[in-house]
Amino acid sequence: MNESQNNNFIDSLEDLTSNDLAPATKKKRSAADLIGRGLWLLLAIGLLAVACWSSAKVAENVLDFIIAEKNYDGMAGEFSPITGISDRPSSLKTGKDSYPLPGFDALLAGDVSYPDDDDPVIDLPVVNPGIDTSPSPSPSPIPPSDKSESGDTSPIDPSPDNKEPVVEEDPLLSVDIYEEFCEKLTAMQTEYKNEDIFAWIYIPGSNINYPVVRGADNDFYLNKEPSKKWNNAGSIFMDYRNDKNLLNNPYTVIYGHNIRTRGTMFNRLTSMTSKENFERYRYVYIYTKEAALKYEIFSVFSCDAAKGPTVSIPQTSSDFFLKKILDIKERSLFSRGALTLTEQDHVVTLYTCANSTTSTERVYVSGVLVGIGR
Repeated sequence: MNESQNNNFIDSLEDLTSNDLAPATKKKRSAADLIGRGLWLLLAIGLLAVACWSSAKVAENVLDFIIAEKNYDGMAGEFSPITGISDRPSSLKTGKDSYPLPGFDALLAGDVSYPDDDDPVIDLPVVNPGIDTSPSPSPSPIPPSDKSESGDTSPIDPSPDNKEPVVEEDPLLSVDIYEEFCEKLTAMQTEYKNEDIFAWIYIPGSNINYPVVRGADNDFYLNKEPSKKWNNAGSIFMDYRNDKNLLNNPYTVIYGHNIRTRGTMFNRLTSMTSKENFERYRYVYIYTKEAALKYEIFSVFSCDAAKGPTVSIPQTSSDFFLKKILDIKERSLFSRGALTLTEQDHVVTLYTCANSTTSTERVYVSGVLVGIGR
């Protein structure tokens, strides 16, 4: 630094004041600013709490679904009338929530009435013949003969029209399976101390292989297992206004959650909205202490719960009932060929949530009674 610069520096020091040397002071915040910052802090804490609560609920649901799957697998191994390995989905839609069933009353809204108590066992009804898928038997060769035993010399027509049709018995409706299930049903009611357990439902080729309960209302088993223990997966349960003896019900409704993260409960019903699976999952078997029942699925569709089919039970007239079940058939995405419905039929509808972002959309799978074993 030269002499001129040094003199300038010294001169500048003479102009300094005490304020120039004092430390900088912070500007005092206003009350409004403090309140605003406080609100933002509370909002951040609230959002963090909601995120933590949501994560805890998701974890709780996943844990419940895993526990329920294990419990139901144990029940199937011990009490199912059907033995063997059930088919599980090869790929699942993960990361989805399972919707509850708030719209079940919309399904049967209006002029619906049910018996308060179970009716006595009734005679077996005439069942719908369904569609015969068995191949026609080939005619057996008949050796030529000059004369029949009756003395008739007319030629014998070997065409199958002269033969009695061959009716194959369904092994799933056998007396052995039915009687064994009746014993298992009693054992299951005893083990779980619960007479609400009254049936078993099975769809061949699927993992739908569950006990069926009926509660005093349609809420109790929405989030409880047949043991009556809380679980978000709930139970497969029949509408409380239906008779436990399904032969007394022209129209029966059975509900179940769609557990998409595990592919369990009634999740498989949603896949029936494809033509391939409509053909693959053709029959529903329901076992009760009265009979083993076989239903042929004739209708699959989804719609908003408020726009679902309504059926009066017991029906006000056979014409009214037939009109309603024909409506269910006409709504179907696919047709079951030549299957014809009549006013004497017994129909069951399986009901669950759809794989949809709309929480009120439901899937309806309906079948008509085509076989009885007891």
